[in-house]
Amino acid sequence: MNKMDGLRGMLLPLPTVFDGEGQLDEAVMRDMIQFYVHTGVHGLFPLGSYGMGPTLSIEQRKRVAKIVVEEVRGRIPSCSTWAPWILTQPSSWDSTAVR
Repeated sequence: MNKMDGLRGMLLPLPTVFDGEGQLDEAVMRDMIQFYVHTGVHGLFPLGSYGMGPTLSIEQRKRVAKIVVEEVRGRIPSCSTWAPWILTQPSSWDSTAVR
């Protein structure tokens, strides 16, 4: 059985939060993820166009994915986007996307 077979309900596109200097605001992202989990969202969809995925560096995308995995802790599904715009640098990928 695929982990996504039973996916239904509200799958929320997750915005990526930046601080005033344009850096990832990890504390706010963690708080936001906890808020969504506790309010009953059925799944999160980080790193899509709503989450600024196409504009982030590979390292930023990896960091966002890691934050989501750490905060969700398996309680709800998360479906990170590793779309075609990132295929120009495939040698820099690791197992972050499949955790």
